[in-house]
Amino acid sequence: MTLDAEFIVANLGKPWVKGAAGPDAFDCWGWAEVLQRKLFNREIGTIAKPPETTREIIEFVKSHPARKNWRQIEAPVHGGLVELAHNSRPFHIGVFLDIDGGGISHATAGVGVTFDTILALRASGWRRFVFHEWIGDRG
Repeated sequence: MTLDAEFIVANLGKPWVKGAAGPDAFDCWGWAEVLQRKLFNREIGTIAKPPETTREIIEFVKSHPARKNWRQIEAPVHGGLVELAHNSRPFHIGVFLDIDGGGISHATAGVGVTFDTILALRASGWRRFVFHEWIGDRG
């Protein structure tokens, strides 16, 4: 098992808590932030106050300052951020990992930290995936 996989397995099932960034609980941004820092030595920034409504979450994801360090791409890459949406506007985030055929590690309410294939995510209602690759710290 790779170090990436060991880290994911060690955290599977940890609960989702709004605004949490570990080590005992995470929200989706907190988990993505920890994965980027621990596995890829990247800083994507913390959230001082988590957004409350779906509209605020959509705006947060769309306008976060860390976006300048990422480029949208067509297909997932190891360590890339993935925005997810049930409909047209992304409001959830995860990290694509090329482990066991590839999947997205994310933290979601009612489930906690998980690692799911894109096929499994589609089956559970996620319809849109926007993939991003790291292009470097643009300060």
